[in-house]
Amino acid sequence: MARLKYGAIKNGDRAENFRLVREGTANDIVDMLTKHEIALMIRPTGFGKTFTMIRLCELAKYKKIIYLYPTDVIKTSIIDDYHNSYLDENNKRVHNKSGRKFNLTSEEQLDRPDLPTLIFCSYSKMLRDWNEAYKFTSKFKQATETKQAKYIDDWKNAETEKQKSSKLSIQRSWIKERLKDVDLLIIDEAHMVGANGFMEYWPHIRQQFMGPNKIKESRLHVVGATATPLRTASDIDIEKEVFYYNYGGKKRSARIRDFTITDCWEANILPRPYYIKGVLDKQKEMQKIEEKLRENLITPTTIGKATSKASEVKIISNYSINKEQEFTREVRAMQSAFEKIKGPADIIRSGIESVNRNGLDSGEYMRFIVFYQDTNSMIQYHESINEAFREALTYDGIQRYSRVNPIYLVSNKERATSGGIEASSIEKISKRTEYLEKINYSINEIDIIHCIDMLNMGYHVGMVTGVVINRSTGSEIKYYQQIGRCMSVKSNQTPLIIDFDNADAELFKRAIDSLRRQAMERIREFTTECKVAPETLQLNSIYSRVKLSVSMDELPEDLIEYYYFDRKSPIYFIDGIAKALKCNESLDSIVEKLLSIAASNNYSDSDVVDDNYVIGEIRLSQKLKRKMLDKISKAVSKVKQEKEEMAD
Repeated sequence: MARLKYGAIKNGDRAENFRLVREGTANDIVDMLTKHEIALMIRPTGFGKTFTMIRLCELAKYKKIIYLYPTDVIKTSIIDDYHNSYLDENNKRVHNKSGRKFNLTSEEQLDRPDLPTLIFCSYSKMLRDWNEAYKFTSKFKQATETKQAKYIDDWKNAETEKQKSSKLSIQRSWIKERLKDVDLLIIDEAHMVGANGFMEYWPHIRQQFMGPNKIKESRLHVVGATATPLRTASDIDIEKEVFYYNYGGKKRSARIRDFTITDCWEANILPRPYYIKGVLDKQKEMQKIEEKLRENLITPTTIGKATSKASEVKIISNYSINKEQEFTREVRAMQSAFEKIKGPADIIRSGIESVNRNGLDSGEYMRFIVFYQDTNSMIQYHESINEAFREALTYDGIQRYSRVNPIYLVSNKERATSGGIEASSIEKISKRTEYLEKINYSINEIDIIHCIDMLNMGYHVGMVTGVVINRSTGSEIKYYQQIGRCMSVKSNQTPLIIDFDNADAELFKRAIDSLRRQAMERIREFTTECKVAPETLQLNSIYSRVKLSVSMDELPEDLIEYYYFDRKSPIYFIDGIAKALKCNESLDSIVEKLLSIAASNNYSDSDVVDDNYVIGEIRLSQKLKRKMLDKISKAVSKVKQEKEEMAD
């Protein structure tokens, strides 16, 4: 009987394992907050992070809580699930406030003083209030309209040090008042803190409310929750810049023990998905692959950009000399392989049969979410997907379902309407879910929710049979969020993931630094640990042949040493060689190898970052030179910092 973290038993009783892990997680957070005032919880999508936050409030007896969130659908979902309704002893949802888990108003607080009071605040409102803190001062409130206008103008045009200092003092007073008497600040979707202006006011929260120099009356604790602890586009490493505590003069991560998605699978808490790949348009996909083969075998790679002051550099791949015949053979082999690939309707039917054959035969209700790149992509492909589902659900001349209901969630409603799409809303989906719950999903229909990003975070649609990925993304965060929409601790069914865009491979191609390379490894682990369909293996073999797969080929160290230390070639040049050879070698990885080579051959670290070595023989434009130097400098600093931390 194998034991997992928190005393859970491998493949043990689902309800008991989940109770142990959820309770253990909440206690871990309480322990971290008690010792260090700050904590970070990372749990997979579908685990129930909001429920864990509410349980945390019960354990620690927090009374006043600010809940920071990025999008309104998260707030709506929490209020719907934990305030406006509750689950009874039979696990059925009851739609009234008598079983609520928190208060929203002062009247509710008087009625139920035993419950915590939640104050919801979006990232955008918090930043807006910080930037307009003057509005909360008595001086501004009591001023005439004319004086208020001058006050605003002076605030926006503060230039002198005295003006800036006065402005910051007002902002700090506002944050002090905002968090007065607050027991807990919850930062939901914590991976987003670098992209929402959070870092403008966060240092002042830390300084005033946390650590040895905090204000005397402070009792603030801070907890972050996310499924994807990756830094954002602004390069904020949330564990090093937000969720940390100081110990022995050094920053230590405030992250509690992990319980990963594979841990959840082994503990039988989350169902293991069935992962099947296909293509919507064979002809278009074959053209794409043919172009990739041409690039791999024939087309040289260009580094730099030709300008009046700089020349471009071409690197000829070792595949590309006299390779026309090989190119023709590969194209023919690819075309032959694609003849055996199933069409989209057969892929959908195969996936459904694998996860719910009995339900398919009897016409049980199903719900799918389809993700697109943008509104134009939805307009282009939505009817093809709807038709593929209709065809998949009709065989042997029998229509298994009375209705297929397309539902469209888009923010650009004007563009959707012009493309023939009638946009729906989160509220309508909530009402649909409420109706389905009342009839216990006893309906012979299938809902297909077409969306872009509106269902990525926070809002749980209800019973979801599977997701259809019809978009490639450079964001590991979005990938995790979207595949997680079909996984929930409340569900016993096997989730279905239908990938029509080779999404995991697209992510690996865009892994630009070592942190994201680690994330890619976790995604590769996820896609291989799923129940993988034969159709997925069949497509992966084709993609592998043309270097579209999750290949992790790297440059050998002797090649890096030769070009860098013997030929005095720049890092950018070596990075270009890696791209020309179709390697997934990140800039961080190249720098790390260079430092290792330098250490073993008595080169100094200064040699590695010398300007002449960085730029070397390539005459880049000044703009590109500055951009590349900055990028390399960041990579070198990051690798050195990681080495120092490992040494500690």
